[in-house]
Amino acid sequence: MRAIVVAALLLPLVACDSAQLEPFLPMKSQRFDMQDTVSGHLTHFSLAPINSAGCLSGPMMVWSVRKDHIEDYWNPGDDAWGDAIIQQSSDGAWQARIDAAHDVGTKAYPQWPDFTQWMSTAAGEYPYLMVPSNAMAAQARNGEVVLTGMTRYKVWGNIRTFACLTQPPNLNFTMRWTSKIRWERTDTPVYQGEALVLEQFEGCTPEEETPDSVACAHEVDYFARGLGYIEINSIWENRDIKRIN
Repeated sequence: MRAIVVAALLLPLVACDSAQLEPFLPMKSQRFDMQDTVSGHLTHFSLAPINSAGCLSGPMMVWSVRKDHIEDYWNPGDDAWGDAIIQQSSDGAWQARIDAAHDVGTKAYPQWPDFTQWMSTAAGEYPYLMVPSNAMAAQARNGEVVLTGMTRYKVWGNIRTFACLTQPPNLNFTMRWTSKIRWERTDTPVYQGEALVLEQFEGCTPEEETPDSVACAHEVDYFARGLGYIEINSIWENRDIKRIN
């Protein structure tokens, strides 16, 4: 959350119809709810375009998550909610760049109930991938795509902001991140059928990156074209939530 290993993308040229060109996360404002498959409780999400944040500019959106019950996603067991800046790269993939979050508990930084966290990667790397690009999705038709690298974190305690911070951070570290991209069928209230899958491991060793691993932050996200997120299975937290609207 370790030498850097980066899996290169060899992206095939494929014929596409208009539906295949539609992005997995539209650049537009949207609000939706996801329901826990066990408790029935709701987690609320919103996305909205933004022109600049932190010291960044370019195509970005604010990704926000709120929950009704403390035991549910995000960070179950903690009094937690967060806003993140996700930025679109030139190939259309979305990566998380800034977190401005509140978390009273043990899942994030117990010493700080509020924090701002910046994430960065080397050019051409895809750690902290949030939404795959169309090219990644096309390559995954030929088999699972695995991307591995290091995310660099800067953390400021007791502050939540999207301002361009100039003071030294309280923490500065790197963490291994692996993304596995494939296609699977899923069944949710808003979408049934084949979905693009993004499985993520944050802070695991290569040996720990197994389908049922709870050794680190391990989550499987499902996407449908034109909708975006339709399901989040947080394996390490034993929470599976599905989009209902």
